[in-house]
Amino acid sequence: MFMIHPRHSADIASIMPSINKNTLSSKKTIEQFKVELQAEGKTAVQWAEEHDFPLWAVYRVMSGMNKCHRGRAHRIAVAMGIKKDPNANKTETQAA
Repeated sequence: MFMIHPRHSADIASIMPSINKNTLSSKKTIEQFKVELQAEGKTAVQWAEEHDFPLWAVYRVMSGMNKCHRGRAHRIAVAMGIKKDPNANKTETQAA
């Protein structure tokens, strides 16, 4: 684990890159997705069927067992809104 000496903690802010708030607002957490599902009155089973994903794969993403870097888990995370769609920028750029 990387430890920062308290004397140097003020310098870290100048080293760390700034976070673009626009990119963060387009994604949501798994917990936010669960709350959204509950607010819509849907179950994970219904969501999985509507989006044509296997229930076991949806549960793995919802529980955090998958990192969702590629493949089916990544497609599920994009559909849930917890990962940014890598093709969204390409489509927007081509349409303009």
